Amino acid sequence: PHLCHQKGPQSNPTRQAPVTRRAILFDKDGTFVDFNATWGPAIDSAMHTMAGGDAAAYARLCAANQFDPSTGRLAPTSPFIAEASADFARRWADALGVPLTREFHRRMDELLDAGALAHARPIGDPARVFDALRAMGYLIGVITNDTEAGARAQCAKLGLTARIDDVIG
Repeated sequence: PHLCHQKGPQSNPTRQAPVTRRAILFDKDGTFVDFNATWGPAIDSAMHTMAGGDAAAYARLCAANQFDPSTGRLAPTSPFIAEASADFARRWADALGVPLTREFHRRMDELLDAGALAHARPIGDPARVFDALRAMGYLIGVITNDTEAGARAQCAKLGLTARIDDVIG
């Protein structure tokens, strides 16, 4: 017998009924998208473009993002990993010595999204995992620090769109 379903004077009022789980939220990067294989080349390409061929500006962007161009990897403490693009866009503008405008932020996001889409690499077989979970009745959601548009585009490239019920960027 299940204790949480007992009735009468011996039942424990602090015990709650089991939780019914209906959905599972997945963080995209590092969970089903290979972060380094996807974002290393994406950020490198975006920084080169934003620096406009200026090696010193590129070096400042690398420092601001804690990006090692020799390995193509971000440090685990990189603000690019921990912050939303609205936050790290300020660092990019400061590194380049330009004002942070909506146009600057939009261009940076577009370059990053395009680069990530071009290099998106799955971890394992997320389609198979999502199919199995959906067969068990779960809704599937993706939550990410990435832009919603970028996340949706990467999910589409990996053939996951029909398997995902919502994306929150």
